[in-house]
Amino acid sequence: MEVKIPFKLISHDPVEKSMHDVDCEEVKILNEEVEGLKRKNTALNDDLQSLQQNYTNIKIECEEKTKVNERLVKKQKVDEDYIKKITQNLLAVKILLASRAKEWDMAFHSERQWKNSYDEARQNKHKVMKEIYDLQIRFNTTESQMKEIMSEYEEKMKEE
Repeated sequence: MEVKIPFKLISHDPVEKSMHDVDCEEVKILNEEVEGLKRKNTALNDDLQSLQQNYTNIKIECEEKTKVNERLVKKQKVDEDYIKKITQNLLAVKILLASRAKEWDMAFHSERQWKNSYDEARQNKHKVMKEIYDLQIRFNTTESQMKEIMSEYEEKMKEE
């Protein structure tokens, strides 16, 4: 067991003194190493704090980017739904327009047929009116001829 004395022993023995000097040298070297390690420890602690701060910043940045990404995904979903709805509406309008185009074609052809029928009826009316006129002329001519014949016959009858 070793006893510690509260004061420093002064020895006059040269071997002990040289040993004490060697111990002091070792203590100085160890103290320098300890100081170096403390400086190194401080530098490592500073690096650790810097890394922790960087980690915290990166984590916050990652969370922000995740939120932005989630908003973009939601917006994309809304946009896709809107595009789908617009596409469906456009398809319905296309079908409606196709139906109306068919109706228009039918109406156009019906109108054309009506015009053709009207033109044909007008031409037939014109022909009939011409025929009536011609018949009227023939009738008048025939009537005149008959009156002449009747008058000649009456005169012959009177003469006789």
